[in-house]
Amino acid sequence: MQPGSDIYIEILKFGKEKPNFTYDDLVNAFPEQKNLIKYEIMYNHLFLSVEEDEDISKGKLALSFEDRFRLLEHEELQEARQSSRRAMSIAIISIVLSVVVTAISFFTVQKVEIVKRSEAQHLEMLVQPKATTK
Repeated sequence: MQPGSDIYIEILKFGKEKPNFTYDDLVNAFPEQKNLIKYEIMYNHLFLSVEEDEDISKGKLALSFEDRFRLLEHEELQEARQSSRRAMSIAIISIVLSVVVTAISFFTVQKVEIVKRSEAQHLEMLVQPKATTK
């Protein structure tokens, strides 16, 4: 089991990956959760019995449609969260890039204006007649 993961999700994933498993298979995969598994199977109908008139804790088990739907919803939620994080990262990078480009553009325009003023002043000095000293 992955650290921080929900035991119910892990159990549902087990059921999806291994169709027609037994109660013992499930308990062997999650030995520390034996009591929880038995309770969920017996009282909350976590899995369906594949074989008719068979004690659910002894026969083959499979995911119900509701169980598959729960797992599918969880997987879609995880994908949506991942997409959201990716979109947020791209948005932040775009904003930073926009600010950098704007700053570069501003300083480039300022530098060009300073150079133009400097050239204009230099031309004025060349064109103005020199004052003669008497």
